Amino acid sequence: MANNPSSDPEVNQTPDSEFSPAELQSLVRVLSKLSNMQLSSAKSSANFLSDPSSVYYLHPALKSKNKLGFIDGTIQKPNKDDPTFIAWDKCNTYVVAWINLSLSTEIAQSVAWNEIAVDLWVDLKHMYYHGDLFKIAELEEELHTMKQGDLTITGYYTKMKAVWE
Repeated sequence: MANNPSSDPEVNQTPDSEFSPAELQSLVRVLSKLSNMQLSSAKSSANFLSDPSSVYYLHPALKSKNKLGFIDGTIQKPNKDDPTFIAWDKCNTYVVAWINLSLSTEIAQSVAWNEIAVDLWVDLKHMYYHGDLFKIAELEEELHTMKQGDLTITGYYTKMKAVWE
C-alpha cells in the first residue's frame, strides 16, 4: 500500500490546489511587479543564476506556494488525459512566466521556446551557471591564508563567512 501513489497526499494534490481566486490575482500583481523590477546588472550577466539579487529570489516565492517542484523536477508533467493535467499546465505556465519576467530581454529570448518550467530552468543553468574558476581559486586562497590577528572570534568568523559566501 505504501507504493500506491493514490495514498500519497503529495501525489493527489493538484499543483493548483494552493491558489484561491484571491491568490491568483495576487500572483498576477506580483508577476506584473516583477516585470517592472530592476533586478541589478547581474540580470543580464553571464553568471546571473549565481547572484542572489537576481533569479534566486524565485526560490522562496515558489517554495511558499509549493511550486519549487516545477523547477527541480519533483512535480512532473502528467499525461494529457490525467485529471491533474489542466491544473499542472496552469501552474507551469505561471512559473515559466515568472522566470521569464526575471530575465533580461536578451536572455529571455534565448529560452523563449521552453514551455516547461523544469526544462527552462535546466537550460538556463546549462547556459549560464558556471563558476568563475579564477575567482573561486582566489577566494579559496584568501580563506587558507586568513589570520585572526586582532579580530575577535566573532569578527574573524564574520570575515571568513563573508568570503565563503
